[in-house]
Amino acid sequence: GVPRLDANSWPRDPPLAAAQFDALRRRRQPVVLSGCVGHWPALRCWSHAYLRKALGGKLVHVACTPDGLGDAVTRTASGEQVFVKPHEAVMPFSAFVDLIETPLQPATRGGGGADGRSGGADGRSGGAEGDSGGEEGGSDGSWRGGGGGGAGGGGCGATGDRRAGRPVVYASHQNSSLRTEFEPLWRDVDLSLAWADA
Repeated sequence: GVPRLDANSWPRDPPLAAAQFDALRRRRQPVVLSGCVGHWPALRCWSHAYLRKALGGKLVHVACTPDGLGDAVTRTASGEQVFVKPHEAVMPFSAFVDLIETPLQPATRGGGGADGRSGGADGRSGGAEGDSGGEEGGSDGSWRGGGGGGAGGGGCGATGDRRAGRPVVYASHQNSSLRTEFEPLWRDVDLSLAWADA
């Protein structure tokens, strides 16, 4: 199998740790490194509530797919193989959290709770009015509100099918969401690993 190494066992001196990492790199063989980020505050404090407070209304890029497979080969209804990219929407981070807190199971007519969070008859997710706190947007893929999984919203949620569940969403913008959109979270992580940068 692939060897596993605990980075906590490496020397604390960055140049010495870098030399150990370089020796691994020169072998040109895969290795699993553990313990590299165990000191990050993010591991202890990141929760939905914490992230909502830190990033709430900040606009972020969110990839939306029907099955979680972005940049993948799939088959069309006619059987043709095609390469697909995820739909990308821009929405407030709080609306993204609303989406990931919505169950993935397909909604059924009348199956949702009174607040619409389980994808009720209207196919929407969110508060009492079925919205996710989004703002009206344009036809450029920006967030239009509603949209947890039915005909009621735009952006990631508009499927045109009231029976459909919500899409699989992830915040993974090209060239790092952390560096380009999540600046308030930098205090909770190292933006680089000194031994890997050397």
